[in-house]
Amino acid sequence: MKLLSVILALLSLLSIGYILYWEIKHKSVSVFLWATLLFMFGLTNFRDSIVGNDRFGEEVIAEASVFVFLFCCLYLVSRNCFVQYLKIINKTWSLPKQNGSSHFEYIILFLLILCTYLKYDKIASSGINFLDSSWGEGREISASTGYVNSTQFVLPVFFLSSGLILYSLILKKRYLLFFSIIVSFFNVVLTRNKVEVLPLLIGFVYYELYIKKLTSSRIFLLVLLSVMCIYFVYALQVFRHYGSIMQFYLDFDFIDFNKRIYTYVVEGKSEIGLYNDFYYFIDHDNNFKNFGLAHSYIRVLLIWLPTGWSMGIKPPDFAISMGLALNPSSLGLGESVHPTLFGDCYANLNFLGGILLAIFWSWVISLIDFYTFLNKNLLYRSLFITLAASFLVISGRGAVYNSFYILIVGTVLLLIIKFIFRIRFRYKLFYE
Repeated sequence: MKLLSVILALLSLLSIGYILYWEIKHKSVSVFLWATLLFMFGLTNFRDSIVGNDRFGEEVIAEASVFVFLFCCLYLVSRNCFVQYLKIINKTWSLPKQNGSSHFEYIILFLLILCTYLKYDKIASSGINFLDSSWGEGREISASTGYVNSTQFVLPVFFLSSGLILYSLILKKRYLLFFSIIVSFFNVVLTRNKVEVLPLLIGFVYYELYIKKLTSSRIFLLVLLSVMCIYFVYALQVFRHYGSIMQFYLDFDFIDFNKRIYTYVVEGKSEIGLYNDFYYFIDHDNNFKNFGLAHSYIRVLLIWLPTGWSMGIKPPDFAISMGLALNPSSLGLGESVHPTLFGDCYANLNFLGGILLAIFWSWVISLIDFYTFLNKNLLYRSLFITLAASFLVISGRGAVYNSFYILIVGTVLLLIIKFIFRIRFRYKLFYE
């Protein structure tokens, strides 16, 4: 069984790796999804097949590997079909002409600044000093707000407007790049939300991968950027555990800080350990309340309908259901759980149904590539690429509903912006 487990894990790793290569070759933004899955499942699952897992046996690892391998095979077949049907081969990556206006650039920068200000104002209005605020207090403030409030739209707007980083890199607009990075970085320091570091990293990775000519030195730089991405995610996790910013300033020690990061990685905590929840569901054959009912995807279809107003039509948050499965003693107050995209598919529709969701995801990614191609304006394309890449990384983590909310709200906002400026400038400034 040991040898079989290793072989199956290797097959799943190679299948993820091949899809990653295929998506890079086709210049797709979905490279961010498959790089996330390679890190969060492919490599860790293969490692566990060799050295073992303290909590789960070889049978569980083997079943997870088979599920992922079949998922990847079906994804690749259906993805090829959608790419051929939509005729998006070698189109999504072609660099459009810059035909925009500097006025529009600064309007987007204003939106980015506004997002950060609204988050700062929410903390300040609660009577907490910025330097004394902590990540936990920020979550309490968010939980205390009304069911529907303006801050729910801040995160999608932030992911969309931070596409200025990629846009500035392409056009070498140094001042715009500088201010975009500073505002985005301050936002991350303010919220200490790990997903909000994504636009800072996505812009540079996409630029080096698709805009610049790929050479051996560029490949080395991309590997270095990938390592830095992982480091930043764990550094942010450690940073918020210090408590307040002032406490971090008083207690910070470079060696101790990096020792904590190393401990997180070695012990499989945070993002690198999410696949264990997938193993847990397999080990218990999905025998939990609300599992196998496609709740995540029904909720996505009803995303326009607030759960509290749906009169029971919209299913409960499946991330909470998964949290209750892992910790039944929480008595309905469970934390949300994200077991990677593979784990979420398995939990939603069991083994065979979860594999069939590969068709759905290949369709979604193909539509993203197609819409990227439709954006002839460089600024619009840069904004959407950053939004879509953030959506795919968050989806890879397993936060399916949250990621779709960000993508849909952000895309609607982009369409509204395009419509307004189409009327205002009658195509003269923004369209070919």
